[in-house]
Amino acid sequence: MRYIMKSGFLSEEGKILAEIKIPFSGNLKTVFLPDNGKSYEISVSDPSGMGDVRYKSYALTGSDGKVIVEGRPGYASEDDLNTIGWPAYRLPKTDHADIKIGSEKYVLTMHNSLNYSMKNSQGNTVLQVMHTEISGGWTIDAPDNFSPEIITGLFIFCRYIEQENEFIVG
Repeated sequence: MRYIMKSGFLSEEGKILAEIKIPFSGNLKTVFLPDNGKSYEISVSDPSGMGDVRYKSYALTGSDGKVIVEGRPGYASEDDLNTIGWPAYRLPKTDHADIKIGSEKYVLTMHNSLNYSMKNSQGNTVLQVMHTEISGGWTIDAPDNFSPEIITGLFIFCRYIEQENEFIVG
């Protein structure tokens, strides 16, 4: 199925399926489904408090507190800290997240800040997120069995991966 994400709204053929709500402070986001009034929270946790993505996790959680989608970001293979150590003059690049939806495992990859894809454990592409440069917004191709909250959550995970590469100025 083809979806459009624009101005925080996920739509299909003009019908709004989900809305991203962002509070004024913190990194918690809410996905609201207008059809049934349900809300889901999306959060980033970093128990280390150090900003090292090896210790971070992303989560899409239902109102019952159950994690629906979990993501663990990772550094690009060429920036593997176990091989090259911490780069002296820059942050290592984050380019993917290992995703778990139920018992299924996927890899969400940032090709660049405008294009993302997700592959299943067999290596098949199941999700594509592409920026529509001229008109703004994003086109999302996702399977029929992904619900609006999952699609919206994965879109936010894409944006979180991109944010991992931003230089933080204190």
